Amino acid sequence: MKDRVFFAMGLLLLTGTLAAGQEARRQAPGYAVLGKVFIALQVPDDAASAAWYKRVLSLDEIKHLEAQDERYSIRVLRGQGLTVELIRANNAKEVEGTPRGLFKAGFFVDDIEAAFQWMRSQEVDTDQRIFTDESLNVRFFVFRDLNGNRLQVFADAVP
Repeated sequence: MKDRVFFAMGLLLLTGTLAAGQEARRQAPGYAVLGKVFIALQVPDDAASAAWYKRVLSLDEIKHLEAQDERYSIRVLRGQGLTVELIRANNAKEVEGTPRGLFKAGFFVDDIEAAFQWMRSQEVDTDQRIFTDESLNVRFFVFRDLNGNRLQVFADAVP
């Protein structure tokens, strides 16, 4: 009986220690990923692509930037937790070395300052600061993974 009590106490202690360790690992970055999705795509025709995404995914165009010399055009569409950035770059081969396709992916976090500090503490290649885009009501920074893929971290500027 005494052995069973010690075994049960040891199991409880071990389980609590493991759970505390797992919780500490989960909380180490100091931020949580939220359920919003972002993708940026290089496309040959941003207007046609925007029309397709509006029709197929019921997205709304919320921003359109075009260079005065027409070197690039960027359209941002959003709806139902999805943000799609469409990039037409006349010099696409000079942008990330790929002419078309996925340019970057991103995700929203609850604490962008904590996410930025965590990435920097892990010696991740990041932007030098967090940027704010008031027209989209977001703050963001970009980082690269070990293969050079670009990922963008977002947070609502005003919750």
